[in-house]
Amino acid sequence: MKKVIPKVRENLSKSEKAFLFILEEEDKKNPYTDQQIADMLETNRDCVMSLRKKFDVKNSRERRKDLVQDTIKQILKLNPSISQRELTSKLQKKGFCISRFVVAQIIDEIEENIRYGNIEGLKCQEHEQVTSLESAFTQLIGHNGSLKEVVKKAKAAILYPPMGLHTLITGDTGVGKSQLAEIMYNYAIEIGQIPPDKTLIRFNCADYADNPQLLLSLLFGYVKGAFTGADSEKTGLIDNANNGILFLDEIHRLPPEGQEILFDVIDRGAYKRLGETESFRRINAMIIAATTESIEVRLLLTFRRRIPVTICIPSLESRSLKERLELIRLFFIKESRRTRASIRVH
Repeated sequence: MKKVIPKVRENLSKSEKAFLFILEEEDKKNPYTDQQIADMLETNRDCVMSLRKKFDVKNSRERRKDLVQDTIKQILKLNPSISQRELTSKLQKKGFCISRFVVAQIIDEIEENIRYGNIEGLKCQEHEQVTSLESAFTQLIGHNGSLKEVVKKAKAAILYPPMGLHTLITGDTGVGKSQLAEIMYNYAIEIGQIPPDKTLIRFNCADYADNPQLLLSLLFGYVKGAFTGADSEKTGLIDNANNGILFLDEIHRLPPEGQEILFDVIDRGAYKRLGETESFRRINAMIIAATTESIEVRLLLTFRRRIPVTICIPSLESRSLKERLELIRLFFIKESRRTRASIRVH
């Protein structure tokens, strides 16, 4: 902000003086937004934006960014392995009105500055402390390239309280849909979104597509007498996903009645086992689904409307040559480990 000398300040209008006074008195940890200042001045946001431009004043987020970043670094020095949830809580206790989503954005900015050398004198140890919070996505080839937007959407889906946003991942065979789902699960554990002892519950709907009743019974469970051979009550995979993440691969192979059962899971966090007629069972889980097919053709419109986040992974052909070479190299590394033999490419 431009420093206004007393003589010049005397020539300012009443609203300009009030604007500068508000900025001088504001809480540096929680600067006023343009709308808040507009309300205090009894004017509109456009007027406040003009005043900010005139006096070279940054927006509220930028005005406190340095202070937040410095505080985050101080916390990380004391506890490098802290989760984003705990980090957000500590910042709030220090007086910052800040959400986990904003904390994640700030960490992204710190990482980007480190990557492109925009932070002078940053020690290697501090670099490691910052990147340790985001280690799950760094293993994804292209996380700072062709998959940058994919990563942003995936993080936003996981960070949304209280248990993340249900997500549909689309893309061709082999582009990494299952890998992204697993990374999202690992990220949820890192930030404290789900307990570390919760496993990722996987279910490939294509494995039982020829037997819809068996598919639904495995997924949702059943009660005794629900169908021929149901001699006792059995829990479903969805029970195991409670307070965690359920990954449904090849979701387009889930029959319409299965998609409809998921309506209640998505809308109300409730479901019934096959053959159950009384009260619903409660469930608190995030659903990540994946498909190679056209969602407009293979999934019910009423189901698609209930999935707030759709992530499309680009084809391998559309990715950069550098990323494709890295993917090939990674394949050979994994194959060498699997076969316990060295591989030489000529």
